[in-house]
Amino acid sequence: MKDPVIKEYESIHLVGFRVLCEGSEYVHEIPKAAEKLDQRISEIPRLKKPALQIGAFKVKETSAEEDGYWVCYQVESYDKVPEGMVSLTIPAQAYAVYRVTGANTKIPQAYEHIHQWMEQEGYPRLLDHWHLEKYFRSGRADDIDVELMDTTKVDRTSSITFNYMSSKMFGEYAAANQRKYAEELYKSERFSTFEEALAHARNQFADLLPEGTLTKDHHLFTLKTDLIEDAGVLWVHTFMENEEAILFIYDIEIVESLRGQGFGKAAMKAVEEFAIKQKAKKIKLHVFDHNVRARSLYEKLGYVAEGRNMVKDLQG
Repeated sequence: MKDPVIKEYESIHLVGFRVLCEGSEYVHEIPKAAEKLDQRISEIPRLKKPALQIGAFKVKETSAEEDGYWVCYQVESYDKVPEGMVSLTIPAQAYAVYRVTGANTKIPQAYEHIHQWMEQEGYPRLLDHWHLEKYFRSGRADDIDVELMDTTKVDRTSSITFNYMSSKMFGEYAAANQRKYAEELYKSERFSTFEEALAHARNQFADLLPEGTLTKDHHLFTLKTDLIEDAGVLWVHTFMENEEAILFIYDIEIVESLRGQGFGKAAMKAVEEFAIKQKAKKIKLHVFDHNVRARSLYEKLGYVAEGRNMVKDLQG
């Protein structure tokens, strides 16, 4: 048997039927629900992959609401859930994935193989997380095509790398950065209206980056991991101050689906490595007073307050 592979998926939205019955009855009730769902597929709005039916379950439920097996289709958003159906959001997760074709009697053996491989390779099984089964073909018991997806946890943060930002990406980034900075300025009450804050943010952005991504000593990156191409963005500036090379972080942002999983900390460590390559002696950044969460992260990473900025000495 081939070994499973580790894959990571963004969060997905599902709509379908929840099957809840005695354990021995699932083998009969799940196919019935799948057939019923196929018959009502036209009722599901914003269907994303009509040829792919998805099963979802937890091995160890943390509440009664999570008991059972969900037979669903993926949708782009929950505009309207058809009568009698339910919606379910699966968060961004990593999975040990193994594909089974042929008779459905192969599935128990395949799961046993997955679990043994995970134990050998050091991937923990997350029993209280959502596990998935993606059915590409399921009409006959002797002719199925399904991906079994056992949820696990991997050290995805160790592989964060930087790619220089493209001109096309820069245009999108500029608008988003200016708006985000304006929101921070407005929250800090430096401007009486959001429109004034936005005008200031646009002017400052243009002053700092007059030549866009080609502006001297400014480095704009997109962040990526082995599994995720678009993990965030980074903007830094290198300059001399009192005969010391300084790297200033103007912006670092992790995409929302990856926050709270250690990516911010890993990205900051990667910035330190980049700063050392640039022969910088210190890293500086600015944190607004109301951003308590970010300030706490930087303090844990060794940054200290210095005037309106936070600084980390790379020589100590």
